[in-house]
Amino acid sequence: MTDHSPQIDSLNAACIAEVTLPAEALFFANTMATFPQFAGTLWPYRTNAGSIHSVLRMNSSEQDVIDSDGSGDPTVNSIHHMNSANGQHLYDLDTTFTATSPFQTASADQLTLLTATGTADSWTVVLWASSPEVIEACQRATEGAELSWDIQDLYRSKPYNPLAALTPVQRETMTTAFEVGYFDIPRTVSMEELAGELGVTPNAVSERLRRAEAHLLAELLSESSTGSGTL
Repeated sequence: MTDHSPQIDSLNAACIAEVTLPAEALFFANTMATFPQFAGTLWPYRTNAGSIHSVLRMNSSEQDVIDSDGSGDPTVNSIHHMNSANGQHLYDLDTTFTATSPFQTASADQLTLLTATGTADSWTVVLWASSPEVIEACQRATEGAELSWDIQDLYRSKPYNPLAALTPVQRETMTTAFEVGYFDIPRTVSMEELAGELGVTPNAVSERLRRAEAHLLAELLSESSTGSGTL
């Protein structure tokens, strides 16, 4: 199975995405297509030997269908029934992505599948990605393969620092202004005193602050309007 299990020591990744894809974009598609009642949740894990498997939990009672069709699915290297209880079944799977999967374009250190919930025709997956650009690249791959792709949510999985949108000079100006009390209420230093602290003219300080504030406001408003957040 392609290495898409969670790497616990690297969960300081850039983003977490929840995406809905057709069955043929992931794996188990043939089995799902012949089993309209299919409904299950899959969790990848690393075995003691270091290989990547997944646990599949199904709510269906038709165990024979999965045992017969699952073993013949081209994306399934092996399937093993582990346990049944209260109408649910647990399987151990060794799988690979389909040839048309958009995730084939990303390496293990760029993309990790955390969990997947499937129905007869689609998967909703939660992904760890090293950057939003990796998600975008996978989405472009689905366009080329004419596969539908629906991003439900996109979250940053490490603390988001809006100061990253500022230039070094703007960050220095904002940081110094904050530290010396320019933003205190009431202010403890004047614009002229702040300018002297930075070694520039008051007009230069005023322009830096206005540009920095405009960048910060634009970044924060963009963050809230897109629905993305921080985990």
